[in-house]
Amino acid sequence: MTTRMSQPSSKRTPWYVWLAASVLSFAMTFGFLGARPRDGNLWDFGSFILSGYAASRGFNPYGSELLAQFASQFRVTLTAPNLNPPLSVPVFELLSKLDPLTAFRVWWWLSLGLQVACVAWLVHRGPGRRLLRGLWGMSLGGLWMNLALGQIYAPLASLVVVAYRFLESRPVVAGVCAGLVAAWKPHFLLWPALLFVAGHKDVAWTAGLVFVVASAAPVVTHGQHIYQEWLAAVTEYQGMHVATNVSLTAWLSGFLPEGIPWVVGSVAIAGCAAYLFKQRPSAPFCSDVALVMVVTLSPISWAGYTLLLLPIFLRRVWCPPLTLSAALLVFPANLLWEWSSTHPHDIFGPRMLYPLAVLFLAVDLFRHGPE
Repeated sequence: MTTRMSQPSSKRTPWYVWLAASVLSFAMTFGFLGARPRDGNLWDFGSFILSGYAASRGFNPYGSELLAQFASQFRVTLTAPNLNPPLSVPVFELLSKLDPLTAFRVWWWLSLGLQVACVAWLVHRGPGRRLLRGLWGMSLGGLWMNLALGQIYAPLASLVVVAYRFLESRPVVAGVCAGLVAAWKPHFLLWPALLFVAGHKDVAWTAGLVFVVASAAPVVTHGQHIYQEWLAAVTEYQGMHVATNVSLTAWLSGFLPEGIPWVVGSVAIAGCAAYLFKQRPSAPFCSDVALVMVVTLSPISWAGYTLLLLPIFLRRVWCPPLTLSAALLVFPANLLWEWSSTHPHDIFGPRMLYPLAVLFLAVDLFRHGPE
């Protein structure tokens, strides 16, 4: 009798699991309420639509000539210019034919649906408590900022998840996905580059070919000058030190002598390449290293980039460094944005939360090494 009565208590869910589930549920609800679509605010998505709107009328898709006209005509608020490479312009031209507010709502729900699908699939296949991991995947600060601003990271994260699914069984499919990600975000070329160094050449060559073809297409449709216009817009943009930039090197550049963080980043990439060349680990582990390096060392890695790290988190058992990294990434990105607006010179306050998160992730990755 005593044994039977003691069995239910041994299976009782620990209190800290309920506490974590409550905190994550609160963060998810807070994020949803803050990010839900509102009339008149298109933010980054509006800049994407404006880019296509300008291109379809023969103007510079990275310029501001039609900004006032567009904002007045559609009664919307826009923020930063479109900084995505020229591949994005034909896509945004198609979107610009739709009513901007309707298109934004469709994009919002599509992005949320893609995130739910990715998290559900990864949680189903991964270890650990599914409830907590599922809640965590839907509580990320980067997710809700991505939705609020209408950014493109949910579709890119979906491509990353599909690539992981086929890295070892169908390398060509994985390479197509990796190449498309790099075509939209060129610094992700480091991903196929490190796969090539580690000997996974089918994925790497396919990704490189897809990148070249996708990047050449805008030259055919819009002319060579479109790349000059894009590079000019990227060069002029000043937003590296806002608090929603996850980049560790960008954070370090706020207090270290000029140039040193980028030298450290270059040495880190070279060291990773040498390590992968020597160890020849699996394609998923190489991908883990590459994605962490891109997000950690790029000059600008917006909070939405953390969505592309989902496979790294959700296919591992969480030890203390990884758990701490996951916890920091739940902090609401919109609060960090507001903090950076009122404390533009803050370096060691909330500004350091996301860079520390990716640092802890990198520490955990190399501490355990290849599978």
